[in-house]
Amino acid sequence: MSASVAPTANRATQANVVAAVDLGSNSFHMVIARNDLGKLRVLDKMRERVRLAAGLDGEHLVSPSAQRRAIRCLERFGERLHDLSADQVRVVGTNTLRSARNADEFLPKLRRAIGHPIDIISGREEARLIYLGVPQNIKNLALRRRGGAAAAGQPRGRVARGGVAAGRGAGGG
Repeated sequence: MSASVAPTANRATQANVVAAVDLGSNSFHMVIARNDLGKLRVLDKMRERVRLAAGLDGEHLVSPSAQRRAIRCLERFGERLHDLSADQVRVVGTNTLRSARNADEFLPKLRRAIGHPIDIISGREEARLIYLGVPQNIKNLALRRRGGAAAAGQPRGRVARGGVAAGRGAGGG
C-alpha cells in the first residue's frame, strides 16, 4: 500500500500524522497513519525483507551486505518520513540490533538513512508493543513469532504483564 503522504506536504498538514517503524530481524516495516478524531487511518505502509539476522556472522557482527540492505531500505522509508518531526515518528530496533556486537558502529548509518532517532528496545518492551498490536479479542495470552524473536505476555487491559521477547531465528516475518 502506498497511499498519499506527499513527501513535499508541509508540516501543518501533517499535524495529525504519526509513523511507526519496526526494524525487525527479518523485515523492516513502516506504517504512517492520520489520527482522525481518535481513530487511526493508514495512509502509507511499507514492508521490506532485509534479512538482518541472516547477516549476522559467528561473532554476532552484521555483515556489510546486510548493512547495505538495511541502509537502502531506510533511505526509502526516510523519503516518506521526511516532513514528519521526531515526535511524530517512532523507530524501534529489536532482537538483532540488540544482540549485534557492531550495532554501535552500524546505528549512526541507519539513523542518517531514515532521518529519525532509533530506539533499541528491550525484549520486554518488544513484547508489550507486539501485544498492543494484537486484536483485543484474544483474552488469555498474546503470542507472536516474527523474524528473529518470539514474544509472549499475559494481557491485563491494554498492558502485557510478564511479557518477554527472545531468540533469534531465520523465520519469515
